[in-house]
Amino acid sequence: MTASNIFAHSQLDTRSNPNLFMNGDFSLWQRGTTHTGITGAYTADRFIVGNNAGSLDVALGYGYEVGVQTNGMNLNQTNGNNVRVNQRVESNTFRSLSSNSVTISFWVHSNVGGIPIDWLPRSPVVQDVWSSVTDLGTISMGATTANTWTFHTATLDVNMASVRNGFGGNIQLTGTHTASTTLSRMKLEFGDTATPFEPEHPSITLINCQRYYCRNEMSYANTLYAHPLYSANQYTTLEVQWPVRMRLAPVVGYGVSGFGGASPAFHLPTVDGLFLQWNISGNTYGGITGLFADAEL
Repeated sequence: MTASNIFAHSQLDTRSNPNLFMNGDFSLWQRGTTHTGITGAYTADRFIVGNNAGSLDVALGYGYEVGVQTNGMNLNQTNGNNVRVNQRVESNTFRSLSSNSVTISFWVHSNVGGIPIDWLPRSPVVQDVWSSVTDLGTISMGATTANTWTFHTATLDVNMASVRNGFGGNIQLTGTHTASTTLSRMKLEFGDTATPFEPEHPSITLINCQRYYCRNEMSYANTLYAHPLYSANQYTTLEVQWPVRMRLAPVVGYGVSGFGGASPAFHLPTVDGLFLQWNISGNTYGGITGLFADAEL
């Protein structure tokens, strides 16, 4: 296992490998761009953020690039302990392993210098089930420099047996700190060299991430409504199709319900969609906003 720090684009290979991470430029935040009191939750799409103690807020921030506005993930911690960011990569990504190593890279900016940065790669014991994991080591990636963007990269030797069930691992701000730190341009790739980060079109990021989570954040004026029914104990059913086929049958929920006094039941949620069914029971209509489907790892 090796690790190094790089501080200028000129030191990077000019060729670029595909990014195994989705949403590595932190451009997509379907769950909202501000999250307070985080202890372990998805924030930016596909990224889980957590800590062991203290206060942690997560928000969309400005990323690294000279003269160009880019996105980042801002981690605002007060006495936060071992703040960490993780993305779980599905096992099918590694079915045709094209290298005996993987490399992670990203830019980081903090108002506090000297915060140690570690990479804790891991793989699930059961394919794509992350309740139990195998730790693959701890790799030091240097430390933050106060009020300066720095580039960090590390390489891990892997084989098919070690990653066939999936791959992930925390980027950790090790120790207890009060600081505002932003991560930007995060990339995981096959090989032992960090190649340049190339942002993808936002529509591609959205399609890829909706395999794991999708949300329809509608306004009151554009609510999913059941058709008006005025007789008691009548049912109405609305079919909803997901934008893309999901990884598996999702967990489904919504933000606000009960418009008109009736809330729906979910019927037959599948990878392709579901049926919302209202029992109007004498109410004139029913409706919901913020319908979401969650099939995350």
